[in-house]
Amino acid sequence: MDGPGGNREQVASDVAVLSFEALAHNLRTPLTLVLGYLDVVLAGEAGELSDEQCRCLEIVREHAKRLDRVASEITFLAEQQTAAGEL
Repeated sequence: MDGPGGNREQVASDVAVLSFEALAHNLRTPLTLVLGYLDVVLAGEAGELSDEQCRCLEIVREHAKRLDRVASEITFLAEQQTAAGEL
């Protein structure tokens, strides 16, 4: 049987999981937009780019993809914690 703080601990855990899910969503939403526009620009659909501009935008795209992977990992961990019932 849970002690007096058992329910409070579950609520805190639920809030933490929801916070992680919100964090992942708030990262992924603008990253999707950034990555989409980077693809358009790098494909030349917004005009010609110099080699240096392409190189710089490729660096930006790689960093944005890395942040997207972090958001995916956060989502995965939150789902695992939800399934386990703990955080």
